[in-house]
Amino acid sequence: MSDQSGHILAHVEGNVGRLTLNRPDKRNAITKAMWGALQAALENWAARRSLRVVLITSSSDSFFSSGADLTEFERAVEQPRFREQTWNALTGVLTLLREFPMPTIAAVAGNCSGAGCALALAADLRIVAADAKFSVPPARLGLVYPLADTARLAALAGPAVARDMLFTGRSINAEQAYLFGLVNAVVAPETLAAKASALAAEIAMNAPSSLAAAKRIMAKVEAGAVKDDAESIALSLDAYDSDDFAEGLKAFKEKRKPDFG
Repeated sequence: MSDQSGHILAHVEGNVGRLTLNRPDKRNAITKAMWGALQAALENWAARRSLRVVLITSSSDSFFSSGADLTEFERAVEQPRFREQTWNALTGVLTLLREFPMPTIAAVAGNCSGAGCALALAADLRIVAADAKFSVPPARLGLVYPLADTARLAALAGPAVARDMLFTGRSINAEQAYLFGLVNAVVAPETLAAKASALAAEIAMNAPSSLAAAKRIMAKVEAGAVKDDAESIALSLDAYDSDDFAEGLKAFKEKRKPDFG
């Protein structure tokens, strides 16, 4: 499954859904149509119980995404309706990714800028090549980074780092991103694809009900919850009645790896 232009490649391998940015001639600048293709794939996959991880990557080893397609900016100036549609498409994808029922991973090499940075930060985990660079350059264009994206940046890296990136528009390298807490791991560029696939496979081996519950509870924590509510208590207690726990316990007793189907 992919969009008609081929700029977004979407396919499933086992329990892992792969979304690949594939517009190398434009350094994966993301168009309104590409946002639409990403949204369609995520909506389709959200209903699949067999899918346990989404991995977002680039078809190029040299860059993840240069951000929003600048050639569409002039049209956005002239056509407010197009501007609103693009905004809705972009924010819709980032919300879908953030709220996707299963874990999501961004594998980032090279330049990751603007809307491309927002896409990577919306994923649950980020594994990046040592040559990765992150930037948030709207101030250099006279634009404004959306509040939700700014909040994610500040939550991960802290307000001081977020302000520095927003105010200056300059890039930070992979090592800085790791020290700031923006990324989970930095690997050699030639190993990025294999390491990202291995991480996705490791996660996909676990119980789908546990993965989904962990995402729900993490969302509550990030929203400021510090005490259990009815939903979080139910998620914990009802797990004892699940097929996943029955298989996990049986596998533990039989000293083998569980098979969650």
